[in-house]
Amino acid sequence: MAAVIGHSSTEPPAERKEYLSCARLLLRKGATWDPQYFDLFKAPEHLREKTNTYYTEINQLLRLERLAHLPFQKIKDIYQVALFFRDYPVILKLVNCWKEHDEKEREKLSNCLASDEERESKLKEFETKCQLKRLSVWADDEGRNALMLACEDNEGEFAEKLKTAGADVNVKDLKGHKASWYAAKNGNETLTLTLWNAEKQPGEDAMEAASTSNPRLAVELILQKRDETSLAKG
Repeated sequence: MAAVIGHSSTEPPAERKEYLSCARLLLRKGATWDPQYFDLFKAPEHLREKTNTYYTEINQLLRLERLAHLPFQKIKDIYQVALFFRDYPVILKLVNCWKEHDEKEREKLSNCLASDEERESKLKEFETKCQLKRLSVWADDEGRNALMLACEDNEGEFAEKLKTAGADVNVKDLKGHKASWYAAKNGNETLTLTLWNAEKQPGEDAMEAASTSNPRLAVELILQKRDETSLAKG
């Protein structure tokens, strides 16, 4: 399975966008794929093959519950294609699978190391390369990770679950935007404030995005920023 599905210069961008929008929404709703959708949504030929491969492999893996036993490179390949299709249910399954994997590895390290110094050193080394962190930062060709895409699609439930599972709210895309910016762009107050308050250093780009989508949200962010600044000075 290809790690990333590229854009073909021979296909009309509008046609590709129409197909992907429909395919992505069907995936998020858990619908069974029907081959007639290819013609209905005017799917480009190379994406028909990719879609078939993805559905076949993903359905088999989920049915057999083999995700936890897959090599990490395979998980990565599946994850990146799931990211392309914005298949948040599968992304969440992969994230939770590797969250469980990391917890088991962490527990194993804690129990097998003799001295406190050795344990602290090994655990610190583990945390810097744990698989869950790698899953949370993998991104598309614009630097957008799963949390950002879920916010862009206004999939608040999945965004919340990804955050809870360990997705890093401080990661920026290639344009310098965090997930909170995508949530603010959609005017999603609850999600924007949740992400904003979880950031280490809340930025002003979310305010700017909210100013055109939801003025009330923009004001709320400005007031929170002001209060934080006052507390810091006090």
